Amino acid sequence: MQQERVNRILEKLGAMKLDYMIVSEPVSIFYMTGIDIEPGERLYALLIDKEGALKLFINQLFPLDERTDIEMVGTQIQTIQLKNGK
Repeated sequence: MQQERVNRILEKLGAMKLDYMIVSEPVSIFYMTGIDIEPGERLYALLIDKEGALKLFINQLFPLDERTDIEMVGTQIQTIQLKNGK
C-alpha cells in the first residue's frame, strides 16, 4: 500500500469534513494500494474511511495474494481489509 498517498487523501477528507471516500477507477486504486486489476464490467471499488481503514470490494474472479485479509461477502464479492503499511 502507498501509505503516503493514502495519508494525503485522509488529510483532504478531514479538511472537507467527509467520513468516507469511494474510489472505483482501477488506476486510482492502483495508485493508492499497488493492486493492479482490470475488472472489466465487474464491481471494483475502494472504500476509505476517515480513520484510514481501507476496504476493497472485488469479484471472486480476481484472486489476491497474502498481502490482504479476506472476508467473503455473498457469493460473488470479496471484501478485503488491506494491512496498513504493506
